[in-house]
Amino acid sequence: MRALPIPGEVVVGESGLGSIAGVMDRLGLDTGRSLVVLGQGVVSEELIAANLGSPAHVMAVTRADIAESESVAEMIGSSSAESLVAVGGGRTIDVGKYAASLAGIPFVSVATNLAHDGIASPVAVLEVDGRRRSLGAVTPQAVVIDLSLAGNDPRSWRAGVADVVSNVCALADWQLAAVETGERTDGLAESLSRVSAEAVLHTARSSGSIEFLDILARALVMSGMAMSVAGTSRPCSGADHEISHAMDELYSGDRLHGEQAAVGAMFVEFLRSGGQLAAIDECFRLHGVPRLPEDIGLTREEFAHAVHHAPGTRPDRYTLLEYLDLDLGEIKRAIDELHETLD
Repeated sequence: MRALPIPGEVVVGESGLGSIAGVMDRLGLDTGRSLVVLGQGVVSEELIAANLGSPAHVMAVTRADIAESESVAEMIGSSSAESLVAVGGGRTIDVGKYAASLAGIPFVSVATNLAHDGIASPVAVLEVDGRRRSLGAVTPQAVVIDLSLAGNDPRSWRAGVADVVSNVCALADWQLAAVETGERTDGLAESLSRVSAEAVLHTARSSGSIEFLDILARALVMSGMAMSVAGTSRPCSGADHEISHAMDELYSGDRLHGEQAAVGAMFVEFLRSGGQLAAIDECFRLHGVPRLPEDIGLTREEFAHAVHHAPGTRPDRYTLLEYLDLDLGEIKRAIDELHETLD
């Protein structure tokens, strides 16, 4: 029997911030010996004090790179903090998560938006030497999600819709790799990933409602747990994520990871004859998620180069892109065909 590295507490609600102290108490973590890191302009120190009392130290996170995580780790040492609480969006949580790993202390994830499944995963996406990298990190001991704050940022939760729905692409790629290369899969991780994707893909709840955000939040947590169980991002990261990484490397801009994954997923599912393109397209339309390159400020030509570059971002990962091995001309024709199909 294996021990599963999953959060000991998960709290989702409209007043999530108010539950942090109770969660930490149940986990045996002293709020007075914790370091709290905050995203810019998300939650004030006064609000943290009202919900956690007086933590050992509160510091703002301004960048999502490894140097910032190292600075937080140094503060953990100088403040003698025994746990770390990250309050904010995915970048703040990733910085805190990796810093907690460096310091070897428990980590509590408090999400104020629903942009991606990193809120509960053992993966931190940080900039290293100018490139965004997925780094192994500690699994959160607790995940707290404040829906009242998350609902204030539609662009972020729409990106979260895309991130979790794109799991269907990742799972198909994992199964393909198992057939073509003999890569080992994990049934429990697959189940968690699939259930999370299907919950959002086929929900009938009104877009943006508290009921829908609750489903999305729990789906993102399950998606993060799938990665913890697998010990890799494999159940939630396939060819669509490779394309997103390629966009990060090739083009500047303020595109969110989930927005890029959405466009990648649409293209990959078009390539995968018999895939779930129609269902994904209907879901993305319903929730206002980007679907085509121009929706995120890229031309078809730029997107084609990102797709062509994508396999090089994860040379250890086998996906549909590696299987098809399309040249640039074939990619451009497929993009044009996708547009014609959706039109």
